[in-house]
Amino acid sequence: IENKVLDFFNWYECDSKNYSILVRDFFKYFCDGADEDSKSHLETAYDRSIKACDFEGNGKFDKAAEEWQKIFGDDFPKTQEENKKSNFTSNNSQPKPIINPPRPWLFN
Repeated sequence: IENKVLDFFNWYECDSKNYSILVRDFFKYFCDGADEDSKSHLETAYDRSIKACDFEGNGKFDKAAEEWQKIFGDDFPKTQEENKKSNFTSNNSQPKPIINPPRPWLFN
């Protein structure tokens, strides 16, 4: 997997792309060379990333975040509006902070 990731970044021109487009293209790159065991999962992630990018392009950030959460799980942050709604439905009156997911591209 590590070599495939390195190959992607050597091949991909990411200077002018936003993060969402980069992730979408990454899933596409992985799909193209995937074995049969993982291809279905990668195609699903790619399809969801297309939806998320489309939602973002149309200003539907809550819907986009839902698609990213389907791919990356609960570690993907909610939008501020989603967070406000869910924060005040709990018993305490203090809002929960928005926690960004870990950034694997940063090294210690």
